[in-house]
Amino acid sequence: MYVGFENDTVTSAGDWTLGQLPTYARNFADSTVHTMYRSGTMSDYWSEMSYNNYHIIGEVYPAQVTIPFSYRSGSYSAAVSVTIDSLYNKINYAKYDNWAWNGTSWEFKEEAGDGYIDMMIVVFRGAEKDNWGFSGGIAGLGLGSDKAISSSISVGGIFNRLGSGIVVRDGSNINHFGFLGLLNHELGHYLLGYHSSAGGLMTGYYYTSTYVLGAWERYQLGYISYTIADQNNFTTTLGDYVEDGDVLKIPAGYGGTKFYLVENHQRKSIYDFIARGDELAGGYDTTATKGKGIYVWEISGYSATAYGNNGVPPNIELKTGNGAWDWVQNGTISMPSGWPSTMPLSGRVAVNRNTGKSDRHPQNVFYNGSWWEKWHDTIPLVKTDSLRRNVFGIEGQAWNDNYTEIFSPWSAPSTYIDSLYTMAMQVYSQSGENITLKTFNTYASVLALPPAKPQFLQVKKFGTSPKLAWTANIEPDVKAGGSYKIYSKYTTGAEPTTWNHIATISAYTHPDTPVTSWIDPNPYITGQVEDYKLFYKISAVDSTNLESMHSQYDWIYFDLTIQKDGQNETSSVPKTYYLSQNYPNPFNPSTTIQYGIESKGEVSIGLFDILGKEVMTIERTYREPGNYEVQLDASSLSSGVYFYVMKTNGIVLSKKLTILK
Repeated sequence: MYVGFENDTVTSAGDWTLGQLPTYARNFADSTVHTMYRSGTMSDYWSEMSYNNYHIIGEVYPAQVTIPFSYRSGSYSAAVSVTIDSLYNKINYAKYDNWAWNGTSWEFKEEAGDGYIDMMIVVFRGAEKDNWGFSGGIAGLGLGSDKAISSSISVGGIFNRLGSGIVVRDGSNINHFGFLGLLNHELGHYLLGYHSSAGGLMTGYYYTSTYVLGAWERYQLGYISYTIADQNNFTTTLGDYVEDGDVLKIPAGYGGTKFYLVENHQRKSIYDFIARGDELAGGYDTTATKGKGIYVWEISGYSATAYGNNGVPPNIELKTGNGAWDWVQNGTISMPSGWPSTMPLSGRVAVNRNTGKSDRHPQNVFYNGSWWEKWHDTIPLVKTDSLRRNVFGIEGQAWNDNYTEIFSPWSAPSTYIDSLYTMAMQVYSQSGENITLKTFNTYASVLALPPAKPQFLQVKKFGTSPKLAWTANIEPDVKAGGSYKIYSKYTTGAEPTTWNHIATISAYTHPDTPVTSWIDPNPYITGQVEDYKLFYKISAVDSTNLESMHSQYDWIYFDLTIQKDGQNETSSVPKTYYLSQNYPNPFNPSTTIQYGIESKGEVSIGLFDILGKEVMTIERTYREPGNYEVQLDASSLSSGVYFYVMKTNGIVLSKKLTILK
């Protein structure tokens, strides 16, 4: 039923002209059972999720129902009640009473069910959110008790086994797939109970939804079964999760209350929105291919009794291939109309293998009294913050062959659950859309795998040389006899397509003393060097010479101050004066500034606002020739753009920086 309000002053609201049915009114359900339904309908969605075992058919009341305007700002239960009253005995409700509960199970009795309509969806046109108490939809009609809708049929007034209905507060200005997802989610409460914590259809955090039913949800409804990794060196091949229903379950101890569910998303279904971030901008692009690969869900705290009796799901968390981190707020950003006026910026501060959060976790950073998801992130190639919508899913979060292959006790995220279980998963190979996985559950077999890819590589200019820093690998066979391989490549700006191996260094100088940095002694470019970027990657190699996947790259701009002569020049005295770009930038509250002088003399570095007023002296001292760095603490300064200026021996150099609070 589509319901409008008398004397509504909004005559046109997207696809819904006042007094008429919305133009999309009949686009969400087919009226008869088929083996194939119209694409983009509830009928088609549930048929696909259930492998044609669950059919939703229905009809639309042929005209807009109009109720007094006062109900627009009253309670939704009152608006539903008056809507139903206005249609008493005007519909052959027996057509929609086909199921009866016999005390232990459901029985299908066509047009002769239990005297209750199976389901009613009521969509209102622009009701007020503040008074209705919800913004999208709600499972249940809110009537408090059963209500007669004809002389022989009633509707269940509360959310229970008999069914009731779904209420949508505002069906104007809809996005088709957004509206379809809302209807499916509210219906899902009748099938699956309470909200889950992440992913699938029933997450309570809308932004983490993957739109399709997750593996745990599908299994609970009996639509799929699990392939269980019940032995060491278990090998299985997963086809597309949505189309083929393949799911690998990896036990993780605790008597079955903790386990991993592994899905292969190849985005063959129009409903597979596993990734909607970056250029997809949170939209529902049914042709998108971004985000293909393996997705690993950690299921913990599962209780069959609690779920069966109360509909309480376990905790569900996505373990992404692009890392597990400790996060910190790095200032805020002002947003345009349609967004919160101010949103927090967050940054990675450290790898946290066991308890860190992915960039898709719904509780990324705590700001202004509540948890926020990760919306903004750095674009690696240009090192600027952008509205990337990580929480919706971006490239790199999936595990893939030749990208991120090893999920182990020493990877980040790790498989280490409360010290009780040793387990690893390897993305072994891919053939077309099928991905082969291997799982291991003994210490020896897990140790025999290649190392996990190194993480948190950062490249900075240190003096007149590039300096690499990263988080140490902790595999026992990397600690004892392992190494890192360093790869480099320069380009005019694009990502490199090939890499040069330039060095191999020991991973540990002692089993408890990791090597986590390296200075390139010989960066060299032939010809003109301006506008070049110098890229680096690293890999970990264990004592048996197994090499990990390469880390993510990082880069610095190439300039004459770091150009060497190709002969391993290692002099610590720069050949010219230089002032490097501060790092990080933007920042809050501190940043590092590096500089170098070729002749001794007094060095003065001041900080100026955009009007040219000096607001702080950063450095004023006498220096010998060499490379130096100084910390700038901007705790007392306001957000904005500033300039730092170095003066020495008649030389004046300046750079721009941004404080972001």
